[in-house]
Amino acid sequence: MSYKTLTQVLLFIILLIILFYYYNKIYEFQNFNNQEELKLNSENLNESTELKNVTYETKALDGTQYLISSKSGEFLSKKKNTVFLKDVTILITLSNNDEIILVSKKGLYDIENNFINLLDEVRMNYLDHVVESEKFDIFFSKNLIEAYDNLRYEGPNYKLIADKSIIDLVNRDIKIFMFDNSKVKILKAG
Repeated sequence: MSYKTLTQVLLFIILLIILFYYYNKIYEFQNFNNQEELKLNSENLNESTELKNVTYETKALDGTQYLISSKSGEFLSKKKNTVFLKDVTILITLSNNDEIILVSKKGLYDIENNFINLLDEVRMNYLDHVVESEKFDIFFSKNLIEAYDNLRYEGPNYKLIADKSIIDLVNRDIKIFMFDNSKVKILKAG
């Protein structure tokens, strides 16, 4: 065997040993972190299911950012992946930096499906538009907002009363309709 070939084989073996060593170290570190995280989560759940000053932040692929904050929350006993929130504020920053603010007295946040259902006197402000309704559903993964039950919209030039609205946050399309296919009531603002 030539000196050059022997050197290449030795370097290759040393490289494999180094890679094997670091792979094991990284795997042990990740395993340790996962165990520690599980331990902390289970301790918190055993002590109390109440949460104070809840904050959750997420970002969609298109750049839309969601910041959910609540004065208090509580994990539901029947649905461990659902948090009941009180005094909820959601700030949505669109990809063009426009902001939508939603405020509600109550909300149900489904952690597993990344979905929130706002209940009880929900108000949404976007630029000079205001939408009020009894219920709002926000689908973070789809970038959709649905408002329904006693929907009232007020813009700069008119007001409307409808049953439901679907807002697509990506292309900014809004569909407003009545459940019984009757006409949406449009009133002049003023």
